[in-house]
Amino acid sequence: NGPHFAIDGKISHAENGIFHSESERYPWLQVKLGKEKTISSVTIVNRADSNGWRLANIEVHAGMTEVKPPNPKPIDVNPLCGRFEGPGADGKSYIIKCETPIKAKYVTVQIVPHVEFPKTVPESYLQINELTFNES
Repeated sequence: NGPHFAIDGKISHAENGIFHSESERYPWLQVKLGKEKTISSVTIVNRADSNGWRLANIEVHAGMTEVKPPNPKPIDVNPLCGRFEGPGADGKSYIIKCETPIKAKYVTVQIVPHVEFPKTVPESYLQINELTFNES
């Protein structure tokens, strides 16, 4: 299910109508904002129908630089807004607050498991029902 579903303004209660990555290491989603904004927090609405526990080890970055794929590693472009350790629950919303507001054209959401050896990072799915960007 494509990335456009994460910002379509609709909450899906089924498997379709959400963003869903492939099973991969460090899955991520980048949103290019329509105009520059000063982001104070990001709200993630989790998948509602099942597997809400997959929303875990989330890092949100925001800034002026576009992340170029492929990126099978933790994103180090743009400042870190905040983290959500999880795990999430089906259909719940989570607000990730930025430590300080960040001027941004791009916001990325990525699963970054905390493991000692990068070669042992498990594959996972990033699933997002809806994202909203809250300005300060």
